[in-house]
Amino acid sequence: MKWINKKVSIIILIMNEYNYLKQCLDSIEKYTDNYELILILNGSGNKIKNYVHSLSYPDLIIIENKENMGFPYGINQGIKVAKHDLLLFLNNDTLVTPNWLRTLKKTFDEVGDAGIVGPYTSYAGSNGQQIDIMYYRRNVVEEEEINAFAKLLTKYDENLDRNKKYHPCSIIGFCLLVKKEVIDKIGVFDWHRWKLGNEEEVEFIWRANKLAGYKTYLCTTSYVHHFGRRGWSSIGYNQDKQENYNIEVRRDFRERKDTNYVYKFIKNDVEIPSLENTNLRKVKIAWVADFLIQDYIAGGAQYTNNIMIEEGKRRGYNIDVVTPSNPLSNNYDLYVLNNIRHFEGRFLLNIVNNKKYIKWEHDYWIVGTKRNNSPLTKMLDNSLLNLFMSKRQINECETKLGMKIPKADYVLSPIDTDMFFIDNNIRKDSNLAIWTGHDEPNNKGFDNLIEYANKNKKLNIKAFGKFSKYNNSNTPPNIDIMGEVPQVEFSEWLKKAKYVIALPNWVEPTGRSIMEGLLCGCTLIVNDNIGFLYEDIDIDNYEELKKAVHSENKFWDLIEGII
Repeated sequence: MKWINKKVSIIILIMNEYNYLKQCLDSIEKYTDNYELILILNGSGNKIKNYVHSLSYPDLIIIENKENMGFPYGINQGIKVAKHDLLLFLNNDTLVTPNWLRTLKKTFDEVGDAGIVGPYTSYAGSNGQQIDIMYYRRNVVEEEEINAFAKLLTKYDENLDRNKKYHPCSIIGFCLLVKKEVIDKIGVFDWHRWKLGNEEEVEFIWRANKLAGYKTYLCTTSYVHHFGRRGWSSIGYNQDKQENYNIEVRRDFRERKDTNYVYKFIKNDVEIPSLENTNLRKVKIAWVADFLIQDYIAGGAQYTNNIMIEEGKRRGYNIDVVTPSNPLSNNYDLYVLNNIRHFEGRFLLNIVNNKKYIKWEHDYWIVGTKRNNSPLTKMLDNSLLNLFMSKRQINECETKLGMKIPKADYVLSPIDTDMFFIDNNIRKDSNLAIWTGHDEPNNKGFDNLIEYANKNKKLNIKAFGKFSKYNNSNTPPNIDIMGEVPQVEFSEWLKKAKYVIALPNWVEPTGRSIMEGLLCGCTLIVNDNIGFLYEDIDIDNYEELKKAVHSENKFWDLIEGII
């Protein structure tokens, strides 16, 4: 399909400025088709909230932050929920004109190396985008005059050859049309460094060019009117204060970008607090788990649950996390029973006998329940769906139970591919191997790792996870016990390592670290107890692998089928 026919995700960050926002959205509705609209309310007042929630666009997503999180953070939230191959970042102090988006999209069909494109405008910091005749009158011209000027501009340029329609230009972030593939390769906006913003798009565009070879173009047949500086004034920043914001960060980037400036990829670690526009928002789900999801560092169950819950909220479900210390007694439309070994039996029995629920088996807890003839033996029978972590885990449970499990299905552990990916800027260490788990006996196989290390003394093995029995004084010298580290740090080690090791004693339900290692380009050192390796997936096909590990999509598709 040509780019000109593709649907666009339009992402607009909002911080008050009701009048500008309303005329911006009115102009989009008049002069734009084939798009979804993503609005991020960045600490806006009630007037803005009431207006936004009264909108009736057919394809609308609303994300509401309680406070101003800054431009890069808010735009990343929009990127995270966007569904389409083209993303349009647009300031709310703009007016779009007839054919503005169509002509921008056409750039990608006519210029092969284009990754980011912007229009002519009235305010762009005096760069090549800015048309001075409109700059001096930008606050007094009416919509009719703006459209007439845009029509004249388009008519004047419509017969130009391609090189004059599109030329490389330094453009600013008030209106950026970006291929999604650019973000897949270079990452999102670095909100950790740029805070509220101010030139964060300069660094983003530099990355697109420097790291991935995409060029940025000005489309001379598109015009978007930009009033300018309204977002900064809405938070009390005058021109001088805005120009001095982030000045040290900006100076550092400008001075070092052509020599040794390094962008450290940071995962898209943004929260999606609400999606108010969806009709699923009234569905209440209790997520029943032994641990506080918010407190996870590196634990597999917490990490997996966190991704699933985040995707559920993105789809608009109202989800409460229920823990043994906070066993809420409210009535929910659905209960998701995950790791539940520390809950009181009567609490679980009430759910099994009286509520709608699914059981998502993370390890082999249900096997022990059946063997002990617990009152909860009806859990599998009464569940609307019995989910496991792999086909191999279902087979193992059925073998141990000696029965066919009713309503059984599975989803693999989900992986955040914004964090785990092949980083071509990091050179692999041919002697470095990664293992993760814990040293409790009979499952993760740390004893097998010790045996392997003794046979392969040249291999430098980093062991991550919980350790109570072993430490660096009572393990082979080529095993370095690292303990628990945040997932983002663990991913950096996998990107450097040549190998990832998993030699479990039990049938590993999925083998999440194996999938993460494959995503980071590692070679496998495994036995035949890894559930994931029995899937019908070509692990050498990177795109197929990435699709498979986004199992949160399958999980919620199954839930929606039940609800």
